[in-house]
Amino acid sequence: MTLLLIGGGFHCWFSLSIVPILTLFTSLINLVLKILKSYHMVEHLISCFSQSVPAKIDGSENIAKPEVIINDTITLFCPATGIPIPDIVWYINEDPITLNTSRLTILDSGYKLEIRQSNMDDTGRYSCRAKNIAGDSEKYFDLSVLGNVKFLYIHVCMFFLLQINLFQGNPKVTQWCLIVHWSLQST
Repeated sequence: MTLLLIGGGFHCWFSLSIVPILTLFTSLINLVLKILKSYHMVEHLISCFSQSVPAKIDGSENIAKPEVIINDTITLFCPATGIPIPDIVWYINEDPITLNTSRLTILDSGYKLEIRQSNMDDTGRYSCRAKNIAGDSEKYFDLSVLGNVKFLYIHVCMFFLLQINLFQGNPKVTQWCLIVHWSLQST
């Protein structure tokens, strides 16, 4: 069996009895690429397969306002997409967070920032920036760290204050209470 391929000024003869199937397939691919190249279509074909999509972060149009209670853990999410997959960098008050610490950890290739044992110094603007060759995107988080709320009650009662009215001779038991209340105490 003989196969004749004609295209772009190239003529190739293959005889299946002489050339193994794998070599035939490779030759066919090379021939197609030569034909495409002669018509300047290789660049177009490559660009179709390597389409870039700019980095985008879902919800980047809104500033998130997460809150965490002091000494608790909070995780901020950076839902970035793009082709190629974007690189993600986290910032606090415009300073890059480059190293994991005992309290700040970048997880899942940058898609999450975990803040453990939060304290009042963690309050501020956090941001994640996603960037690839096609573009970049940024999302902001205004983190508030809330102090512990403690209600302090001092309830002092003197239940059995024996009050004796010497003039009438009638002993009387009365109850006296003093209540002191502070509503907010931060630690």
